[in-house]
Amino acid sequence: MILTQFGQDRVLQRRIAWTLAITCSIAAGLGLHYYLSGSAQLATLPHAQQNDYAFILATSLPFMFLLLGSTRRLRPLLLGAIGLVSAAILLSLSRGALVGLAAGFLLFVLTDRRRLQVTLAAGVVATVATLLVIHSNPERFHNALTLKQNIAQQNISTRYGAWGAAARLASDHPLLGVGPGNYGLYYNRLTGQPVGGLTLTVAHDALLDVGAELGLVAMSLLALYLLLGFLRLTAEIQRGYGDEAFVRTLRVSLTIAIVGAIFLSEQYYLPFWLIGGLAAAIWVDGQRRAVERG
Repeated sequence: MILTQFGQDRVLQRRIAWTLAITCSIAAGLGLHYYLSGSAQLATLPHAQQNDYAFILATSLPFMFLLLGSTRRLRPLLLGAIGLVSAAILLSLSRGALVGLAAGFLLFVLTDRRRLQVTLAAGVVATVATLLVIHSNPERFHNALTLKQNIAQQNISTRYGAWGAAARLASDHPLLGVGPGNYGLYYNRLTGQPVGGLTLTVAHDALLDVGAELGLVAMSLLALYLLLGFLRLTAEIQRGYGDEAFVRTLRVSLTIAIVGAIFLSEQYYLPFWLIGGLAAAIWVDGQRRAVERG
């Protein structure tokens, strides 16, 4: 409700972008510290799952590029922050986050060529920063990569099993699902895993997770919400509602979130709901201004 009342404020929008940029830079720095010090095998925070960590960083990265294009004096700091966050995303080895980033970059290239030069320059800085972090301890990166490769095939088969179990729960309990957080109680029985073996507590797909735990109606509403958010942002660009650069940033970030959530259970995380609230605020303000103009 607060976002729909004040989210159209351009000063607030920039403050949100700066908040995400600063907090994610700190999180990236800490994640890399734990990785390089050997406290964690992959870049992440204590008591955090690296996929969730990478998802938040990836969806915040477009906001850092937004600030890069509008704040020349702070560009060196922002370039360093982008490099830091990019290195942390890569060294988390989260494939879902990386696929989401690829989709967001593709959308950006196809729809917003004006900032392409600045973005490519920042991309070069991010690549160099990542290579420097890897080069600082190549053995640790090799060990992390080997670990990821060793469990990759198991992850793929486990992911298919998780999706199948979620789909079955959604079809067997279409109205209310099996209850929030209860997916893990059914996983072993539906996938044939022995008691005491690997138990997944999420389906690693936001829509299927909601379908299994809350029912098909809730899953459909979430899909509709995401589709409506993307379409609203596209319409805002076409109609000139709000700050165009900020609206385009929201659309890229939402694309990263949607594609990443095909492989990750991120339905309750900030990006989906923050972006949706801001999109709604800009839409309401744009509609009001259009009516006032006659």
